Amino acid sequence: MFTLLIQNGDLQIGANGFAALNGSQKVYQDLTIASLEPLGCDRFHPRWGSMLYTYIGDAITAVEESMIEAEISRLVNNYILVQQDNIASEASLGLQSQYSSNEVVGSVESIDVIQNQDYLSVNVLVQTISGEQVTLQSTVSNA
Repeated sequence: MFTLLIQNGDLQIGANGFAALNGSQKVYQDLTIASLEPLGCDRFHPRWGSMLYTYIGDAITAVEESMIEAEISRLVNNYILVQQDNIASEASLGLQSQYSSNEVVGSVESIDVIQNQDYLSVNVLVQTISGEQVTLQSTVSNA
């Protein structure tokens, strides 16, 4: 499934119009955007986004680190559920899935969060059902 390429908040122009991407690049862009958007910011997808920004500026204790990891897991699992729902909807209509196997997320392999005073550096390794690994590297800040 193709999606429009976004860089620095802007749609990018390609050879024949807007630039697009798919596969693991799509997964990377989708999860990066989801980690940076506040949870509930999209009225059509209320589970879209994250609460990561709420942890900025707080000292990270073991409990808060677990909460951050749980939020990242929730974010990725929500993404997986949306993909599964779309695939099931297409199948119920007798259509072939628009997703390729290298863009359907199968699991979260690792989560690493580094907290500074005014930002969180998030590194998440996910694996697609084709076995391809995608590393999400995102910096979440209040600014």
